[in-house]
Amino acid sequence: MPLQTCYAFWKEEVQPHLIEPAVAEQGVNPGELPGGYGYLASLWQTNTVPVVLLQKLH
Repeated sequence: MPLQTCYAFWKEEVQPHLIEPAVAEQGVNPGELPGGYGYLASLWQTNTVPVVLLQKLH
């Protein structure tokens, strides 16, 4: 996926639905989230590039 496409996906889709870690630890009801879904994100470090893993809760 081109970098510009990744950035647009992050800004337009993921950020508005990103669940903060403290909220996720308390438990999340996806039905109460905007649009009925949200993303949990975690950063994985590799030897070459960072990788952001997204988990979609719905």
